[in-house]
Amino acid sequence: MKTSKSTCLIDWGSSNFRAWIVNPDGRLMEEYEYPVGILDPAVKDKTSWFESLIEELNFDYPNLEFLAVGMIGSATGIKNTQYSSAPCRIEEWVTKSESYVTATGRTIEIFTGIISSPDNPALVDVIRGEEFQIYTSNYADSNSVFICPGTHSKWINTSNFEITNFQTFTTGELFQSLLTKSSISQLATNEITENGFLHGLAMATTSKALTNSIFKLRAQYLSGYLSVEDLKGAASGLLIGTEFTHAIQANGKPESVILVGSKSNCETYRNACDFYGIRAVIDETTIAQRVARLVEKRSRLIERINS
Repeated sequence: MKTSKSTCLIDWGSSNFRAWIVNPDGRLMEEYEYPVGILDPAVKDKTSWFESLIEELNFDYPNLEFLAVGMIGSATGIKNTQYSSAPCRIEEWVTKSESYVTATGRTIEIFTGIISSPDNPALVDVIRGEEFQIYTSNYADSNSVFICPGTHSKWINTSNFEITNFQTFTTGELFQSLLTKSSISQLATNEITENGFLHGLAMATTSKALTNSIFKLRAQYLSGYLSVEDLKGAASGLLIGTEFTHAIQANGKPESVILVGSKSNCETYRNACDFYGIRAVIDETTIAQRVARLVEKRSRLIERINS
């Protein structure tokens, strides 16, 4: 049994449950990942499942400080926390957590998500989890455009520890649906090829309607214009290219972006950035650095508020 006072950060999102334990010196002690999304139908009682994991973590690391981000604080999570409103500075976000107490008395501090344009139904948008990645990034003090690729890809505009506005694209979710529940799912089984990906990106630049372009993938395969080997890559390129096209139309083309996410997702998006002539930097901030910064910033601000 470990006895050091440590922090456990939990991020339960739409695709995975992750937890990291970081000691007071900012060193990563343990990392856990379960391929169980917060809406996974296999989890019949998410509260019991979640609290049992908390007990397991606390057995090895007594007196853990539990912090949580992501969809765990949503209406479909463990506790529905109130959103902070964009533009939102780190000082507001980091001191606005809400407490959740388990049946055994463990307290988890859940950080809120951020809502943009709540009074405008045409522009309203939300993030949960990505704000943690932005505020604790090596680039958090810059005026930048962050892209967080994933199930729900985010384009987030920032200015010196402030999230000013953002857009969400269901790119990863649609790609998964195409691969599993569409008319091309039994065909798009190969790895993503460069030729296929570039073909899809090019399609996106001239596409008038995404639903029409998706069907064109099948039509191009059937008519011999697109090989079965390139079909999966073309589907990926089409969806990511559509995301880029609309983001650029909405806010203009940025000179550079910062990519935050898994290595494979960031590499894919860097290839898309090359196609669009955008310089891309992959954020390599470690989770230990992120947790340590969150704990330090939160402790300092709370001390200031209470003094």
